Amino acid sequence: MATDFDNAFEGFAEEFLDESGISVTVNYNSGTFVPSTNSYSETTSAVTTTASPPIRFSEDQVDDTNIKRGDLQMIFAPEGLTRGLVEQKDTIEWDGDTYAIITGFPIVSGTLVAAYKYQLRKQ
Repeated sequence: MATDFDNAFEGFAEEFLDESGISVTVNYNSGTFVPSTNSYSETTSAVTTTASPPIRFSEDQVDDTNIKRGDLQMIFAPEGLTRGLVEQKDTIEWDGDTYAIITGFPIVSGTLVAAYKYQLRKQ
């Protein structure tokens, strides 16, 4: 059960991103295999939402394997994401560039998801 603190933390994350965030486009990529044609049919749906300004990883976090130079972190409020946690096949666009999602996880307070944090790599 969510406590008063959990509810306040969730609201704080949304308010912070509304006031300080930037507009980005999340491209949800999905597809299905079509057995009759032995092909894969892809579809993309785009959603514009607000995220934190990009945050660079510190030099001591970069290992050039999991985290590469130039990778960024962004935080998203859950209300702007139509299906919750964005997946690796999805992409993020802002400022004319497209970024692949490398990994992501929810930031939770109690039982509530307050935000999502993603590692992004420019395509």
